[in-house]
Amino acid sequence: MRCFLDRTVLIWVIDFSTKNHKNVRVNVPYDSARFTSWSPDSKAFLVAKLGAMDLEVYKLGKKPDGSLGNITSALMFKKV
Repeated sequence: MRCFLDRTVLIWVIDFSTKNHKNVRVNVPYDSARFTSWSPDSKAFLVAKLGAMDLEVYKLGKKPDGSLGNITSALMFKKV
């Protein structure tokens, strides 16, 4: 997973059994991602936003075909 200053987070997905490599792009609305980190169960990831200086948790989901791609914002921690 890598974050960029163009308001995106890029996640690489590798299936070792079939040797397929895919990527999923997540747009961070209204701000740039500075740091990212996976949750312990790898079902979500945390984004530290640069401008607002707050944290947002994104939940990973699957598309109807079973591939990764239905990624939604689940929780936000605002700066106090």
